[in-house]
Amino acid sequence: MHEGNEAAPAKKPRPTKNFAAINGACKMARLTDGSKPRACPHCGTNSKLRTCPFCHRKK
Repeated sequence: MHEGNEAAPAKKPRPTKNFAAINGACKMARLTDGSKPRACPHCGTNSKLRTCPFCHRKK
């Protein structure tokens, strides 16, 4: 009898995210000049950036 030799099903590895690149891109992005945060017309994300940080379209 095999006790404890059954292999557990392998879990899919999660995709890695490069948060350093994401945060660096947001820090270096150009802000709107004193404007309030606006929603992106394409995806609806609110931000003060001139281009949307998610879909990269100009507001």
